[in-house]
Amino acid sequence: MAEYYKAYDEIYKKVKESGAGIFGTSENDPFVASTLEKWVNENALAGKSVLQCACGEGSEGIILSRLGCLYWGTDVSVAAVNIARSRLEKYSGARIFFMDMVKNGIAGKYDGIVDCRGLQMLVTDDDRRKYLENIYSATKDGASAIFIRELCDDNAFPGEVGSMDEWKSISGLDYETPEEQTIGGKPLMLPRIPERSKSREGYIKELEAVGFKVESFERDEDGLATFVARK
Repeated sequence: MAEYYKAYDEIYKKVKESGAGIFGTSENDPFVASTLEKWVNENALAGKSVLQCACGEGSEGIILSRLGCLYWGTDVSVAAVNIARSRLEKYSGARIFFMDMVKNGIAGKYDGIVDCRGLQMLVTDDDRRKYLENIYSATKDGASAIFIRELCDDNAFPGEVGSMDEWKSISGLDYETPEEQTIGGKPLMLPRIPERSKSREGYIKELEAVGFKVESFERDEDGLATFVARK
């Protein structure tokens, strides 16, 4: 696991220990639920295998399981994997496993791939490329991959980032000092999460570089993009 994204494991642990609920997306989030329902229906994924990369606490897995998908979730955080397993245990078609998808490819091919705010957590160009290559490799020929609510900014840094130290210098952000965040109504001191935004053109270039063809790209007023690509 790269040092800079170990912050996620610490956050999941602290939020769980506090009893504040979950840190990530809720399975009742109307945008995520409706977006996944539309994508599942358009690609006839009910009864088929769907892999979520960076699954976090498994909320998208609950949505996809309710939609009838055979869900596979993977995350680099052991804490997140344990939470997701607990939350999805009543769904017999759901499987959660630990994996660093930057360093390791996944055996097998899936009928659909989901990433909800996962790609943006990768800072260096090399990590992002390896992650997308592994997603592409895990996607069946002709299958679809959806990326939900990724940070998107036309003024995002367009150059290459080779290390976390470079990113700290570029972003000017403090990743060492915890900051107060309110989770489930509770104020918690949590580490700042390294995230890297891209422009619309930047995301499309990344996906096309590994072989995907981007079919749709939508950005909301909050600067979050949702896009669909096909192998």
